[in-house]
Amino acid sequence: MEGEILDDLVCSASAHPLANYEWRIDGNLVARGPVLSFNSSLSRAMGGNYTCVVMNRHGIARATVSITVLHRPVCEMLKDYTDEGNVVLSCRSSANPAAFNFSWFRNNDSIFSETRENNRQESIIALSGSNPNVYGKYSCIAANDIGASDPCSLDLTALPCE
Repeated sequence: MEGEILDDLVCSASAHPLANYEWRIDGNLVARGPVLSFNSSLSRAMGGNYTCVVMNRHGIARATVSITVLHRPVCEMLKDYTDEGNVVLSCRSSANPAAFNFSWFRNNDSIFSETRENNRQESIIALSGSNPNVYGKYSCIAANDIGASDPCSLDLTALPCE
């Protein structure tokens, strides 16, 4: 899980003559030697396929371990307008596991609307452009089993002129 300390990855092989070791992540060399130490807490950027490459003059052997970093969602809010003059707000999240719950707020009040749609990485609300009461600060919070995102927000101050 993001923020935790990952134990060292240790690769061992029986070889004669003695083998050299390399650690690669997604093909890129990150360390030499049989032990791969993580010197910081786990971040989502550290996820990937780690391969230990063991080699001597007789050949090469590889072993791969996949590291998946679980983390709470990060969201962003986008705004779009329809041809009819309505506004569509989208709350998109990036999370592992995927976000499964989205909460919407307008001026810090919770919104419960039939127009709210959820799928696993995006929630959308459609607002009537002819209603002046739709103006205000909109916020969204995405949540998964790990936790909830910080709110992502935007101010809806006016609809575009026709």
